[in-house]
Amino acid sequence: IVRFIARGGMGAVYEAEDTTLRTRVALKTILPEFSADPNAMERFRREVLLARRITHFNVCRIFELYDTFDPRGDRLSFLTMELLHGESLFDRYEQNGPFQWKRMLRIARQVCESLAEAHALGIVHRDLKPENIMLVRKDRETDVVKVLDFGIAKVPINDLAATRGSRS
Repeated sequence: IVRFIARGGMGAVYEAEDTTLRTRVALKTILPEFSADPNAMERFRREVLLARRITHFNVCRIFELYDTFDPRGDRLSFLTMELLHGESLFDRYEQNGPFQWKRMLRIARQVCESLAEAHALGIVHRDLKPENIMLVRKDRETDVVKVLDFGIAKVPINDLAATRGSRS
């Protein structure tokens, strides 16, 4: 672990060193009070499975899910994902106020393109909000958007039936 980045509703995010690949990643943990909850763990697994299906440039890449136990026997669950250097759309707005319309149009276009790919795969995000849109500064005028947190995403029932084989 290199440093703490943020805390969310179900866990915390850290910058970490992947010692095998010698690269920096974001490590998202699940808080101990949730790790004992099978529903919370299923949500965590589903986030990884759904997000890994989406390979669009504007969706934060998820690498791996780890579920193990620490030396005390407590469950330790976390995932590794693309480390992003930027700020959320919410934080940028809070700090700088409204966006110029051309910049907001570029941001909106990237969000829509990433969601279009998710929808083409039958995945509905269900938690799209400014806090789950990360802006990574490319240059003074350009932000690269990364959509985060597919933790409550759903695959519509019809799509689930198609992937499992239909039952009459």
